Amino acid sequence: MIPRLTPRHRGIIAVLLAAMIAATGAGAMESVRAASPTTGPLPPVRMTPTAPTGSLPPVQAPTRAPAPMATVPSVTSATPNTGPTSGGTSVVIAGSNLAGATAVMFGGTNATNFTVNNSTKITATAPAHSAGAVTVAVTTGGGTGSKSSAYIYIAPPTVTGVSPGSGPIAGGTSVTISGTNLTGATVVTFDSFAATNITVVNATTITATTPADVAGPADVAVTTAGGTGTRTAGYTYVGTLSITAAPGNFAYSATLSGDPLNLTSSFAVGVNDATGSGAGWNLQATISVLTDAASDTIPAADHTIQSVALSGTTGIAPTNGISYPLAIPTSAAKIFNAAVNTGTGQATMTFSTQLMVPADAAVGTYTAALTVTIAAGP
Repeated sequence: MIPRLTPRHRGIIAVLLAAMIAATGAGAMESVRAASPTTGPLPPVRMTPTAPTGSLPPVQAPTRAPAPMATVPSVTSATPNTGPTSGGTSVVIAGSNLAGATAVMFGGTNATNFTVNNSTKITATAPAHSAGAVTVAVTTGGGTGSKSSAYIYIAPPTVTGVSPGSGPIAGGTSVTISGTNLTGATVVTFDSFAATNITVVNATTITATTPADVAGPADVAVTTAGGTGTRTAGYTYVGTLSITAAPGNFAYSATLSGDPLNLTSSFAVGVNDATGSGAGWNLQATISVLTDAASDTIPAADHTIQSVALSGTTGIAPTNGISYPLAIPTSAAKIFNAAVNTGTGQATMTFSTQLMVPADAAVGTYTAALTVTIAAGP
């Protein structure tokens, strides 16, 4: 008679069977079954765990290709390495591992724009920044590379004065230019004409030689890496005031017979006013006493200017406030004048003259020296 197994017995048997299978494998279980009696109470089962024989196959984790490691960029130089505080300079940044750059900074300020040319070069536009040396940095997926003091911001120059403040239109005047931030000046101009012999004495002083220019005020400019500073009308070119056509020799043709005569003639004076200031000018004349070979004389007071005609004007419209007839004395006297702001340029004045020969003049040939000069001011 097979004993009845209680639930408790069945649980114990199940646990024992599972343990046997785990410890010895299915073959051992078959042996247990074979050795088990079909009748009678089950004998107590004693289990002795045995270590499995043989070696377990190696366990391999699934393989995955490692992600490439981005390399930290480096910055070796910036060219040019100077520029104005206003920014805008195109700068070539050299280095390594620059491909894929996501940011370029000058002194902590983002570049206005940049282009990655290749892994060793970036072209960037410098942003505005205060004066001084700054660090240039490039950021990629591998990190940030930088170079300290790679770029220097330079404050723009100023021009505060020029001494002397005026000179001839031919140029050649040595001047001293005062200002600020003048170090490194490369160009000095007067009305866009380049000065010569430029010497930067220090940050506040430059010496130079003026170029030629037209008469009048000229803007003086100094250019450095920081930009251009200009002083409007900082220098005045003074042109010449000259007579371009001398009166020349004029003569009266007559035969003196002891009777009074009224003789006429003329002379012309060409004027060039290149002062550029419109300050006006005047002509002055003097005549010596008319004398013949025997030292006989005719009084100069008898020699007069009757009228004047203006012609050949270019850029000038001189006005004349002198009344005629006008006696030509032996000391200089104004014979024509141009008022202030009547322009600068060229003009020709033709003067008509008259000589009154008195009745008691000795027969002979008389000569006199006529001199005409020009002076500034009406």
